[in-house]
Amino acid sequence: MLNALLGSLEPLKPSRRDRALVVKGFTLADQTHLGETRDSGELYISHPVAIVCSMAAKMKRLGVLDVLSILAALLHDSRETVLDAPNKTREQKREDL
Repeated sequence: MLNALLGSLEPLKPSRRDRALVVKGFTLADQTHLGETRDSGELYISHPVAIVCSMAAKMKRLGVLDVLSILAALLHDSRETVLDAPNKTREQKREDL
């Protein structure tokens, strides 16, 4: 799934730094949603990746690469997932965020 994500960004010619940030964001989102599935049975991470792929197509038409928006899309549900974890203390949740 990471390869598909990075492939969708290739037409925008991301710098090494931008690619590294996207990989880090994807990894964090993937770890946050580990074991979660959508109602369809797909891995939950497929949802933020689909959003990024759609954004990349729009960014391509505009000729811009907005890495912060890509990271926001990848991580948009991570905060809720971390805060809703019933088996973690408040301090552990704060560290995770």
